Amino acid sequence: MQILSLSGYGLNVHVDGGKLVVKDGNRHDFEPHEQKFRRKMLNFDKLVINGNTGNITIPAIRWLMKQKRDIAILDWNGRLVTAMSPVLANQGVIKLAQYETRKDPKKQTTIAKWLIRQKIEGSIRVFDWLKSHYKDFSYDPIIYKYLQDLEKAESVNAVIRIESIVSKIYWSKLASVFDKKWEFFLRNYWINKGTRDADDPINALFNYGFSILESEIWKVVNTVGLEPFLGFIHKTNTDKAPLIYDLQEPFRWLVELSILKILYKKMVTKSDFITTDEGNVRLKPSAVKIVLDAFARQLSTKILYNGMRREWQTMITIRTRELLRQF
Repeated sequence: MQILSLSGYGLNVHVDGGKLVVKDGNRHDFEPHEQKFRRKMLNFDKLVINGNTGNITIPAIRWLMKQKRDIAILDWNGRLVTAMSPVLANQGVIKLAQYETRKDPKKQTTIAKWLIRQKIEGSIRVFDWLKSHYKDFSYDPIIYKYLQDLEKAESVNAVIRIESIVSKIYWSKLASVFDKKWEFFLRNYWINKGTRDADDPINALFNYGFSILESEIWKVVNTVGLEPFLGFIHKTNTDKAPLIYDLQEPFRWLVELSILKILYKKMVTKSDFITTDEGNVRLKPSAVKIVLDAFARQLSTKILYNGMRREWQTMITIRTRELLRQF
């Protein structure tokens, strides 16, 4: 996967002579430059706009959609504002089947277990990576016991309780490997239920990574034809899209491993972050690009699946389609 990111004041995306023209905005640490793309010579899969001000024209949006490139727009805190996808399936049969499945407690529990099993397996992958890169790192094999307990769970609430226990163990272990200078304790949404704005640099890194993952999930859900506002684990009666959060669970570890690699290689320093008067920590555009590139590389890594080498970006689509078989 390749990501084209734009940032700064006064960025611009338009079409000229059949070519897509993109220009970064003004930044104190970067000389803005213009790039032109022909339809058959595109070297990116996703356009991420992280700018303060600027314009993207309707012809440019149409041009990108026709080339099957999606667009993600982030706000100043790294949250996803909107995601535009080139393929929007409107399959009523799938949505009806999803609705009927959501009303069946047994099927709902089966899907919740399926999602959280993948999340815990991803956490174990991260632990194994840490163990191979930090000589003093180890983790309690009790996490495997929780995988066994998950199989015995008989309700969604039981699944959520197991996920909560494993997540607290997981984030406590991750916190133990971070340099104390980053002042990281836990993921920020456990500390302050009122906001998910980061109050330390590491949470800021994670927030940006999770926003790009969210945009990928939106694209796949729209492509497959699922109803994003009808979930199986996260609450439906909110202004959020619960299925989008549900489907992020199996793949959150990809973001987490990306950030761990950034920190392990010391690719960012404290000078890459800004702290507002309210205490919110944000990334400078240069650091945003580091996060986007690291996550793109992680999505491009491959695993052996059903006898074929598959990129994790493709696995998101495959796993989502597998969800349909459980309806």
